[in-house]
Amino acid sequence: MQLSPPVSVFLGVLDQLSRAAIGRRDDLGAVLEAAYRGGREQDLDALAFAGKFCVRTLRIMERIGPGGEGYDRLAAEFSSNIENARRLLALLLAAAPEETRTAFTGRYLSMATDGIGNLMALLSDLSWVKNWQIDNPGKTPW
Repeated sequence: MQLSPPVSVFLGVLDQLSRAAIGRRDDLGAVLEAAYRGGREQDLDALAFAGKFCVRTLRIMERIGPGGEGYDRLAAEFSSNIENARRLLALLLAAAPEETRTAFTGRYLSMATDGIGNLMALLSDLSWVKNWQIDNPGKTPW
């Protein structure tokens, strides 16, 4: 997918912010482009929040283990936010070309084990959008 200039610039900003730690740059660019083209910045904001929440919650769950205090509550919140992230991603992709939607559905929205792993990798990249938003309150990424 060809990125528009504002999205390309923002993706470069995220590269710098993350110190080139974005693992799924092309797919993150496609999500950003879909949000930009579809005028869905609020959905992108919500997806970035859900992404950061899921990544941090999973780290905590891995650290405390299934027997740890509060694990069940964290697991329930994680599950709820993963479903919300999947819903938001599908909503954003409605503005993307059919080819992109098909690829993302197979790669990120499937219920298969690799789909969840892929989704977590993309959500990790999306957490950089949230980090940018925290550092730039009230500014638009475009």
